[in-house]
Amino acid sequence: MQNYRLGDYIRQRRQELNLTQEQVCAGICEPVTLSRFENGRQTPSRTRINAILQRLGLPDDRYYALVTPEELEIEALKKEIVACNALKHVNEGFDKISQLEKIVKPDDQITQQFILRSKVLLGGLDKRYSSDE
Repeated sequence: MQNYRLGDYIRQRRQELNLTQEQVCAGICEPVTLSRFENGRQTPSRTRINAILQRLGLPDDRYYALVTPEELEIEALKKEIVACNALKHVNEGFDKISQLEKIVKPDDQITQQFILRSKVLLGGLDKRYSSDE
């Protein structure tokens, strides 16, 4: 399955309609902001993305299927951590967990639980954690 970033989707549709960034973002945001969205350097607010998608004639429910570069990085790290656990690469796994902890948002409870679970599993392999903990 191929992953698409929201900005790629916006740029593609804008170009299909032969619209400039200025035309698309008029009254919504600055052209430089739209450029950042398209290049994945900034994540738009839900309000702005709804307005941009509406202007491009796209349903805003597609927004949920698209991911940001940060989300892609988080998912890639999670896969690598699972692989480290399966292959018993404990130190590499803990390195990946540290990377994940730096980018995950504190309110992302699912990923926070994943981190705790992974620490326990990897820590059990090298006896960092006992079964009592």
